[in-house]
Amino acid sequence: MPSAAHRTAPAEPRPESGRYSLGRITKYFSKAQPEQKENNAWNHPITSDANGAFRVYLQNKHGVSRDAVQNTQDLEVLRDLDVGCFCLTETNLDWTRPYVKSEYLYQQRQVLPFATTALSSIQLEATSDYRTGGTLTTAVGKWGTRVSEKTEDPSGLGRWSALTLVGKKKKRVTIITAYRCVRSNNDGSVWTHEKVYMSTKMGKKAPHPRRQFIDDLIRFVQDKMKLSHEVLICMDANEVLGEESQGIAKLIRTCNLQDCMTLPESEGTTQLQDTYRRGKNRRIDFMLGTQAFMDARLRYGALAYNDGIISNHRGLYCDFDPQRLLG
Repeated sequence: MPSAAHRTAPAEPRPESGRYSLGRITKYFSKAQPEQKENNAWNHPITSDANGAFRVYLQNKHGVSRDAVQNTQDLEVLRDLDVGCFCLTETNLDWTRPYVKSEYLYQQRQVLPFATTALSSIQLEATSDYRTGGTLTTAVGKWGTRVSEKTEDPSGLGRWSALTLVGKKKKRVTIITAYRCVRSNNDGSVWTHEKVYMSTKMGKKAPHPRRQFIDDLIRFVQDKMKLSHEVLICMDANEVLGEESQGIAKLIRTCNLQDCMTLPESEGTTQLQDTYRRGKNRRIDFMLGTQAFMDARLRYGALAYNDGIISNHRGLYCDFDPQRLLG
């Protein structure tokens, strides 16, 4: 725009008949401003020393990197935070391909030499190593030595992976990392892949991946409970609690689970409000545990966005008393 000294007298106004005014054109082409929101850690700030506690960490990674440098940096973050078990959702790699799996595990061993890992991907043919969805569950160091079983979604849909750890007096705890797809008709979406799999491999005539996820996970958890396992589900539910009557509320109610990120006797505004950067108050990531996990809680909180691992989801963690949990 010209300076005040060089401005000419305003021209006579003209009717716009068929034209856009300059203001309208500028508004049309201007960039949308990103929503400004606070980015603070919530509750107990995470430390670099778990002080002997069993620290479980959850984050939607939005794609595990194939780049060795980037992947190493992410693993170093988890190591430096003294994480005992990390649960990553939406890993977006085809873990059914042996070289993809072995490449990642090799990189992991360079940073975390002693670790036990369970992986999951949908068992559909793909044209690339990229595969939307998927999960990863890893127990590190002395916690990895307690792993007695590695399992994944038995249906072949790749919706969760799990590790079972052994404690004293036959105590068993199972940690599940789960990813529940968002509804999308995009050809490459998890929703579409799961519908195709359920139609072609499972013979379902009107598949509904999100409802099926809840029903199948309930059965998986109940089977573990029948074996006297304590269970912790670390999941991206792609749902705010209460949005769907047949969603995570049903999972919590049916399996008698509790939210490990809940502040006792606190008002709603002081509770964790969001875990997903887009939108407002989108808390869609959860750590849901049986009573033993709740009783063993020591410290818990949410990291600020992009604090440590870069993602559009924030990291959540909970420190558990290993004596109470595992004996």
